[in-house]
Amino acid sequence: MQVLLPDALRALWLASDGTNNYDGEMLRFLPIGEWVWATSFALPGQEHQHERCVVFAEFSVWAHEYALRVSDGAVVLIYGGPPVVVATSFSNFLVTYLTSVRQLFPAIP
Repeated sequence: MQVLLPDALRALWLASDGTNNYDGEMLRFLPIGEWVWATSFALPGQEHQHERCVVFAEFSVWAHEYALRVSDGAVVLIYGGPPVVVATSFSNFLVTYLTSVRQLFPAIP
């Protein structure tokens, strides 16, 4: 399946191909060769909730993941339950990451 990436995401990965190292918050931006569809993290019967979400970052050795929902461009937190929107776009995700990263760790129901 082909996916049109948002400009900010495409530009960042063309320049860096992710970080492949953990930052101070234990987030790691994956090299594009490690990107995977989020359905592989879904519990049985919940795969439909993770469709069209591609994982581009992970937290603390895969404790949870961040994925781009290609249907609307939102960034969602993948944790084993229904995806939780943490940013309405990848650009907003980057701004939050750079200015108030703790907001990317919402309370999970």
